[in-house]
Amino acid sequence: MLKRTPWLAMAIAVVLLAVMGRQSVQADESAIAMGKALHEGSCLSCHAARFGGDPYKIYTREDRRKKDKESLLQMVAFCNQQVGTGWFDDEVEAVTDYLDATYYRFKPE
Repeated sequence: MLKRTPWLAMAIAVVLLAVMGRQSVQADESAIAMGKALHEGSCLSCHAARFGGDPYKIYTREDRRKKDKESLLQMVAFCNQQVGTGWFDDEVEAVTDYLDATYYRFKPE
C-alpha cells in the first residue's frame, strides 16, 4: 500500500490540474463574451462614425496602430474615460481580451 501512495497522489494532482485548466478556459471564454457584449453596446456607434459606417474597420485596416496587447489595453481604457462608459478594470480587460482574440491575436508576452 505504501508503494501506491505516490501514484495516487500523482493521479489526484493530474485530475486537479485538468479541472483547474478547464475552469481557466471557461473563465477566458466568459470574459471574452462579456467583452464582446460591452464592445457592441458602447463602441460601435463611435467607430462607425469615424470609419465611414464600418465600425470594425478600425480593427481590420492595414495601418492598425496597436502593435501589442498593452497598447490596446491603454486605448480601451482611454476610450472608456472619453466616452464615459464607466467600465471597471475587469470590464476594460474583458473588452481588450475580446478585441485581441477576435482581431489582433497578439503573441503572449
